[in-house]
Amino acid sequence: MKWEDKIEMVKLLNSGKYKEAVDFFSKEEEWDDQAVDMFVTGFNLVKWELLRPIKERITSVKCNDFRVAVRLAYIDTMLNTKPEE
Repeated sequence: MKWEDKIEMVKLLNSGKYKEAVDFFSKEEEWDDQAVDMFVTGFNLVKWELLRPIKERITSVKCNDFRVAVRLAYIDTMLNTKPEE
């Protein structure tokens, strides 16, 4: 993910445009560790249901950073235990 794209993604997250940020992030072919860290850290976990379109990709991400790994584990738990409405 190019730096300019990461900046755009973070702007969306910081503006509370989580749906748009998920759409933007999902269009990326490859997610590098920094992009995943930036996305997961900036994403409001209360809005976890917005992650359903990227469920398979986001739940398969592995991370060595403890803070990001905990947030990813929460996302994985929520997406895999709560039924879709």
